[in-house]
Amino acid sequence: MYLDPQERTYVIGDPHGMRLEFDEMIQRIEDDLGKYPALKARLVIAGDLIDRGYDSAGIVQTIVHLPNRWPSVEIIVIRGNHDTALIESVAGNLDIYRRWILPSTGGKETLRSYGVDPNISAEKAPEVLRNTIPTEHLDMFGNMLLSLDDGKRIFVHAGIRPGVRIDKQVEHDMLFIRGEFLYYRGPLDRFVIHGHSPRRNPEIRPYRLNVDTGAGYGLKLTCAILSGPTLKNIRFFSVPITHAPCIWRDAPVRHTIKHPKETAA
Repeated sequence: MYLDPQERTYVIGDPHGMRLEFDEMIQRIEDDLGKYPALKARLVIAGDLIDRGYDSAGIVQTIVHLPNRWPSVEIIVIRGNHDTALIESVAGNLDIYRRWILPSTGGKETLRSYGVDPNISAEKAPEVLRNTIPTEHLDMFGNMLLSLDDGKRIFVHAGIRPGVRIDKQVEHDMLFIRGEFLYYRGPLDRFVIHGHSPRRNPEIRPYRLNVDTGAGYGLKLTCAILSGPTLKNIRFFSVPITHAPCIWRDAPVRHTIKHPKETAA
């Protein structure tokens, strides 16, 4: 397989707090770059760093220190709906906070990872979060991108709304959209690389690539490796989830996982 020595992009699907598996994936990427050097390397994380898994804080810590570990690699972190729920909760949005800590959303696992009592009252939570989450972590959340558009491909958490120009896409769709995007068969303005909608394996369609393979449900964490500016020669790394809490590993998982309503956090 031809590997472009000029440009390489690694795209990791939704990690959802599975820190050991995420760290293993980072090491595999580092080994790959050592074996197949690229003049320009980029890592894109497709959002939903947190919730459900056992160490969301640990994943954020790993990402915060990646620029020091990989000074020549561009690090892009896309904001997902779960990341947005934390950001809004810290800002004092109590309605979102109450949805964030529902069992189906998994926010309590993130609270535990930061040493916060998961049963804290909603009224006290924003101040406690601001005082507990490290400043460098809050800065990273604040610097997340809603999307990255390189002219041929757009990297986004959930997807885009078909029929709407790229510069007219709205935040809610880019964080939550599913059916209207996933089942659309016509051409799109960009090839879309996304997560948000778990599948058992990476999902390649004519106009999109889904890299969410259910880490948050105890399946596996996936990274797509794009060599050069084209969509040819896509490779994949996968790391099975071996430390997932039983509540998620035992959840019923089909080819298409049943999700909460799109308006949920």
